[in-house]
Amino acid sequence: DSVLAALRTEGWDPVIAAQGGTSIEYWSTRIRDLVAYVRPAAVVVELGTNDCNTTCAGLSTAIDQLLTHISSNVPVFWLNVQEQPTYPTGAPSVNAELRSATNRHSNLSLVDLDARFHGHPEWHAFDGLHFNEAGRQQLGQLIADALHPVRPTSTVSSHRVAA
Repeated sequence: DSVLAALRTEGWDPVIAAQGGTSIEYWSTRIRDLVAYVRPAAVVVELGTNDCNTTCAGLSTAIDQLLTHISSNVPVFWLNVQEQPTYPTGAPSVNAELRSATNRHSNLSLVDLDARFHGHPEWHAFDGLHFNEAGRQQLGQLIADALHPVRPTSTVSSHRVAA
C-alpha cells in the first residue's frame, strides 16, 4: 500500500506483481507476460537474495534473461539489496552482479536501497532485514524518488509502471 500510494502521488498508474520468497530466476520467465500485459512506461524490480542461498552461480544469466523481456527503450529501475545485516550471505554478490549488469543494459539504473536503509533499524521488523510499516513507507518514497526523472506529466493509463 505504501508503494502504491507513493507512486500514485507522483502521477503513476502502478501495477504491482509480488510473490514472497521468489528469485530473479523465477521472475526471468514471468516478466515477459507481465510486461506484455501492462505495457509499462517504466519497470521497477525489487528482488532479494533468494538466488544466493548457497551460491550465486548463474545470477548474471538470470538478470540478463529477465531484462531481455523488457524493451530497451523502457527504463528499468532495479533496487539493490541490503548488505546489513550480514545475512543472507549473498547480498554483496547480488549487488556486484547488478552493478555489472548496468554495463550490459543501457536502460538499467540501480536504486541504492542498501544505502537508504543502512543504519535504520527503526524501519525494520525484528529480523533486521524485512521492513515494518515505517520501512515500507521509506521503500515507497525511495521508488517514487528514483522514478521522478521519468515521471508522467499527466495521469493517464499510458503512464503505467510495473513494479
